[in-house]
Amino acid sequence: MKKVILLALMLAFSLNVMAEKYGLIIAVGDYPPKTGWSSISSVNDVPLIKNALLEQKFKDNNIIVLKNEQATRAGILKAI
Repeated sequence: MKKVILLALMLAFSLNVMAEKYGLIIAVGDYPPKTGWSSISSVNDVPLIKNALLEQKFKDNNIIVLKNEQATRAGILKAI
């Protein structure tokens, strides 16, 4: 039984090591006045978040950034 558990753990670990990582950063901060929301500088946070993902071994070309007008339902679904 111990051998089966060990084999299952080794297999699970090896699959995780080979997994490709993808990131999607959505930064919305420019809200239209009619929404009642005040604008925030979320775009300033994008480099911080992207660097955190890069430190976690995400590939730069596997990180997609959507800012403000790009972050529509269609844009998010396309990015996914």
